[in-house]
Amino acid sequence: MVIAIIAILAALLLPALAAAKDRAVRVICMNNNRQLALGAHMYATDNQGFMPSPHWGNASPGWLYTPVGGQPPDMTTAPYATNPQLAYEGGQIWPYIRNMKVYLCPVDKTNAAQNPYWSRRANKQSTYIWNGAVNGYGALGARTYKQGAFKQDAYFIWEPDEANYYAQWPGLNCYGDAAGNPSTAEGLGRRHGKKGGILAGFSGHVVAVSYEKFNQERLNEPGLLWCVPGSATGH
Repeated sequence: MVIAIIAILAALLLPALAAAKDRAVRVICMNNNRQLALGAHMYATDNQGFMPSPHWGNASPGWLYTPVGGQPPDMTTAPYATNPQLAYEGGQIWPYIRNMKVYLCPVDKTNAAQNPYWSRRANKQSTYIWNGAVNGYGALGARTYKQGAFKQDAYFIWEPDEANYYAQWPGLNCYGDAAGNPSTAEGLGRRHGKKGGILAGFSGHVVAVSYEKFNQERLNEPGLLWCVPGSATGH
């Protein structure tokens, strides 16, 4: 009888504990997004309003790292394997956000045993990618638009859909750099379950958005995702 009661109580408590853990993780992820957006704002303040580079193409230093041979720093080899902070120090927002944990979502599985896509990642420094609209999806090269040129409710940070990208592009990975676009391949990831993902906007605001809402918004050209300033389509 006692065992049966314990089993019933456990069945009642476990979902509540799981929900509480999920809420705690989402709070951490939202704070990460907020910190990264703040870093972008602080960089812009010190650079005549211009945003950090989103890393579209890895041709020049960007928000997360300085490319090595046109690629993200290889975190599995020296000197980054023993001192990963060196890779972050090459990023444009590192002087403002000096905490490596901020760059990774707490539910991102950063090992091959739990994440089959991990070993394929060229960029292992961050879970989050920036919207390539920041430099016109490469049209501006190393230059970027000013932060104030964007609609302030538009989005520029999210976690991409890693599994979906690999399914559409076998052999490749959405973490080839630290930038993306809101297409179906690099759309919102599903690490946070059915409730949707977390995005940061140009104003610095952070929101939780359902997958349905994200996929609906990416059809708007221009809109809150396709948001290149002055473009008739947003890209």
